[in-house]
Amino acid sequence: MISVKGYKEISYHDFQTLLHNKKNSSDKSFPEIAVCCQVKNTHTINNAFNTNNQVAKDGLLTKLMVCLGIDGFFLWKDGNRLYFVKNGK
Repeated sequence: MISVKGYKEISYHDFQTLLHNKKNSSDKSFPEIAVCCQVKNTHTINNAFNTNNQVAKDGLLTKLMVCLGIDGFFLWKDGNRLYFVKNGK
């Protein structure tokens, strides 16, 4: 397990729950989020909200986190993607 001061590691499921909660509590529509993430269509944004597995690229998810006000990042270790968010979020 990797420890990053001020951040906690979460599962992909918890990451998706956080994304959905932030989207639902924001007043941004999918087209507005697409513009914020600098993508051309909402289908790409819909892929980022896939709860089964990650189909969107890390770069898009990073932009999505910024657009929704999530302080976090991803790391790769031993071929596995790790999700980190700021403690208390």
